[in-house]
Amino acid sequence: MTPLSRMSRAVAVLAVLIAGTAGCGLTGGPTHELTFEVTGPAPADEVVVDPPGGQTSNAETLRNVTLPWQQTASTGFGFARLVATSQQALSCRILVDGREVAAEEGTDGGAIECRAKVQDG
Repeated sequence: MTPLSRMSRAVAVLAVLIAGTAGCGLTGGPTHELTFEVTGPAPADEVVVDPPGGQTSNAETLRNVTLPWQQTASTGFGFARLVATSQQALSCRILVDGREVAAEEGTDGGAIECRAKVQDG
């Protein structure tokens, strides 16, 4: 195999990898405003925010969070997750471009989780 054909093959593989991640929030393209919210009568023991990005290492863990709590960021496509724990009942929401795409209400203490797919349209 010639050096030129090796380079062509490498470029083709790279193009396939980029195209394969296009829906995962990993490449350029349209961005969305993503808002995470947690509400409840007492502080949350823990809030885990996992925005799109394709890697668990993107998750951020906050402890002893005063409620109501909100975090907003610009993001691409992919999956978002929000988990909160408390001794009291909690509610969580995820909004994309101001539109609610996920909401959960807990009735007792423990964990609550919201999951959403961030996509165009």
